Amino acid sequence: MKVSLVYPNMSHKGGAETVVAWAAHGLSERGLQVRLVTGSFDADIWQGCPGLDNLVEEIKVPNIHNRWSRHMETGNRLKGFFKDDDVVYAHNPFGLAWSHRAEGKICWYCQEPSRKSFTKFANKEIHSAVRNNAFDASHPLVEKKGTLRLGWKYQLRPRYYRERRLERKLAMLPQHSFVNSDYSKAVFSDCFRIDSEVLPLGLAPSVEMKSEELPFGAVVISSGLPTKNLFGVFKALQRMKDAGRLSEPVDVWGKGTDSVGYQNLLKELGIRGEVRLHGLISDEEAQSRITKARYCIFVPFCEPFGLVAVESLRVGTPIVVSNHGGPMETLQRCGGGLSVDPFSHGSIADSCMQLVQEDQQDGRWQKSAQEAIRRVESRFSWERYLDKTIQRLEEVSATFRGISSSQV
Repeated sequence: MKVSLVYPNMSHKGGAETVVAWAAHGLSERGLQVRLVTGSFDADIWQGCPGLDNLVEEIKVPNIHNRWSRHMETGNRLKGFFKDDDVVYAHNPFGLAWSHRAEGKICWYCQEPSRKSFTKFANKEIHSAVRNNAFDASHPLVEKKGTLRLGWKYQLRPRYYRERRLERKLAMLPQHSFVNSDYSKAVFSDCFRIDSEVLPLGLAPSVEMKSEELPFGAVVISSGLPTKNLFGVFKALQRMKDAGRLSEPVDVWGKGTDSVGYQNLLKELGIRGEVRLHGLISDEEAQSRITKARYCIFVPFCEPFGLVAVESLRVGTPIVVSNHGGPMETLQRCGGGLSVDPFSHGSIADSCMQLVQEDQQDGRWQKSAQEAIRRVESRFSWERYLDKTIQRLEEVSATFRGISSSQV
């Protein structure tokens, strides 16, 4: 079976990009003829995914400022490009825009809709916190005028109204749609008014590391986007320091985490000595750090899946996660940590201090996270993810062949 995976930008590494890369690799290893169609690819950052560069086909993207216009025009230029494929496996809304000329043989993995166009549904917990005066006015998500960056004004702008209509129209094209969690399924239904199938992301193969050292310190794995809530984490760490309970170092990494803005924030909060910002680091270094840590903090807003929580539990490192979204689902199904209100700095700080204190007393959270490993490996099995993906791709391909032959 010939399959094109479509994702416009593979020049940086995040959760979605990692899934696309390893899906391409895994499907190829299973014997499918795979090509990864993208507009930008950085081979250096994907060296850990064997042979991926041999699967990539880069497409020239037109220089159009508006993002949706740019991606839709790319899709128009790809008319006929997918004619020899049995199925097109598009990822996220812009990957679907690139694939819209392949109508009739599209399988879509929607990790999340556009959060600006569908802010009412995709950011509902944020809006609820604002209505209940539970949102810190100094958070980066709040503009100088006091309005929310993801607020209702985006719903009212003609641009986002048009984009919302376009995205809903595109969502009707695929023969099958995947989402990554029950939380995502509900958001998907609200946004597009159609059904989808939950396919939990599989954990990509990794080098197993075991640390002989006693767990020590915390890790925060994130991007610098405001919705990832590094601001809330740093304010919580300040509270811990003020209480005399920030005795272990905190390592932070991910794209944008070492920005000047965050460095200045640490200095302003007085925790620059305790918190180390690393920016992007290698997969090997990340795996080593998370394996040695006492716990992982991951408290984003409205996170559809949250690969960080899964990766942490896979190596037996306890988690402190948001009380909604994908990370909460992982905690409920696998155990191994605590949930917090991500809008409350006090809630984050209290849970981190509780976990450290109880773990130092009797190691209960290390034991809990070790017990979660088996459940994580079962629910987020890479082989099961590939099995289900191939099954659905084959069904879409068979449907398309049936329709095509009936039209001859």
